[in-house]
Amino acid sequence: MRFLELKIPPPILVLLTVAIMLGLWYCRVCPLANPWAIQVAALFAVVGITFGLPSMLRFRKTGTIKPTHPEKATRLVVSGMYRFSRNPMYLGATSILLAIGIFLDDGLALLPVPLFAAYLNSFQIIPEERALEELFGDEYRDYKKRVRRWI
Repeated sequence: MRFLELKIPPPILVLLTVAIMLGLWYCRVCPLANPWAIQVAALFAVVGITFGLPSMLRFRKTGTIKPTHPEKATRLVVSGMYRFSRNPMYLGATSILLAIGIFLDDGLALLPVPLFAAYLNSFQIIPEERALEELFGDEYRDYKKRVRRWI
């Protein structure tokens, strides 16, 4: 299944996932009626923004954003949120997707979130890690030992 690796840029994958979530929510098959949905969704949104936005800005500042071409990375970013997670942008996106699903208050609308994370892990993160290990060698392997993939 390597033909799927690095094919869909993560922002497009996020938008596709949101579209699927909204489609499932529209069916209203599994309403949760959670009285705390808005508060819990807000918490996940804050976590997502806290991890995702600074990480995106740090990558943009270093000129390292090329999710479909990790082999073109020019430097290894290990500061900021990258001290806590090797993939804080993806962690942030997943958290925001959870926030949307919880806000929609429908169990079926939450179903695409673990599928998003599994797809991202298999077809984006693992190929990125292979490329970074090839580019940065021991520096990246040491970073992998210190920092977890997600959190």
